[in-house]
Amino acid sequence: MKSLLYAAMGTGLLVSAVSAQSQMHEIMPKARNHGNNLNISMQGDAESCADLKVTSSNGQVAQAAERFELSRGEASTIELNAGERGVVKVKGWKQPGYLVEVCKTAVSEDRATAEQAVRAIVVARSAGRFSYTGPATDNANWQAYFIIHAPDNASLDLETKNAPVSVVDVKGNIKVRATNGPLSIHGSTGNIDAQTENGPISFDGDSGEVHLHANNGPISVRLQKELWNGAVLEARTVNGPMSLSLPAVFQSGLRMEASGNAPMSCRHDVCAHAVNTRSSDHRVMQINGSNETVRISTENGPVSVSATRQAKM
Repeated sequence: MKSLLYAAMGTGLLVSAVSAQSQMHEIMPKARNHGNNLNISMQGDAESCADLKVTSSNGQVAQAAERFELSRGEASTIELNAGERGVVKVKGWKQPGYLVEVCKTAVSEDRATAEQAVRAIVVARSAGRFSYTGPATDNANWQAYFIIHAPDNASLDLETKNAPVSVVDVKGNIKVRATNGPLSIHGSTGNIDAQTENGPISFDGDSGEVHLHANNGPISVRLQKELWNGAVLEARTVNGPMSLSLPAVFQSGLRMEASGNAPMSCRHDVCAHAVNTRSSDHRVMQINGSNETVRISTENGPVSVSATRQAKM
């Protein structure tokens, strides 16, 4: 049974962009003790562990928090492998250094066992590199939730398994890896390299050098402005669908590729004058001239382009 539920994903093949600012994340780590479940939700613009709502329908919950404040001199890069039980949320701020808060949660049949499990969640730090260990017990279900505040020109190297990573309003060098978990990158810019295995990627923004790659998972891209301000936006899926949402007017060069007979649909005015080429195993749609500032492609998956819906006033 999958240990992670993420409410932002629907059941359709083409996923819509997931807003980290407005959606509630619900995470249920792998239950190891008598079916005790642990639900964590974060609503809106959460800033700290105090904004987490932790509940269990059939157990007693215990919580604790630990904070690390780091200057750039102490940590040039924040490195974190959150493993199977670590959720990561990163948010940009205007302070000069980093703030890392670790929200520790556990559930068990009785309060004492849950509190003992929380105390056994130990976070270690060496410069900007973080790691953690948890209780070696089958009597409690537990999780570590990392909330990172990052300054301008931040440097991040993040990895997780079976849990989501959310990056919001961050400027800098951002490297993110996930296995069996979704990546959500919104309002962020710089050098961004995001890769998933068996999980989706959701991205919205308007600038930077951005590379997105999903293997056995979908990618949803939402562009905010008429021109992409940066070297390139490259998004590629293997065995997964690709959806791209553009503003009403879009002027940057756009290249879309699909393999074989994968369907390619465009419900946007920019496609009216697209140049199409097709062979038995390859299809290309070139938009707004020969420049390839924005490149999206899929192998064994459909491509869909649509106009961004304007928010109702």
